[in-house]
Amino acid sequence: MNRRLGGDSSLNTKAYDNDDEAVERIDLLADKSQNIEMSLAAKQEVAYKKQILAKSMEKLNEREQYIIKHRMLTENPLTLDEIGEKFNISRERVRQIEKRAFEKLSAEVKSFMAAE
Repeated sequence: MNRRLGGDSSLNTKAYDNDDEAVERIDLLADKSQNIEMSLAAKQEVAYKKQILAKSMEKLNEREQYIIKHRMLTENPLTLDEIGEKFNISRERVRQIEKRAFEKLSAEVKSFMAAE
């Protein structure tokens, strides 16, 4: 079985000779893991964006924060009716508050981004 499969071979053996140097098999393997610097930069960017969002959310009142969190910042968003029942308002009113809160939140995020 081993003879048919070809057996093990070292990654340090020559794959082919280039004009200037020999290329080993290990040189032909692609590293699919993310670069450490890129990984760290991505984590820092996510943390920065979360910080800006948290600061921006502080500018909204409690009802607006609740609506934004439960309509836009969750995997299973509540319906307009569900939120309306909680606050004893119509779903149209929830939609209006959501729209206004999102506009306020967007403006606040933009002001943070412009300040930096």
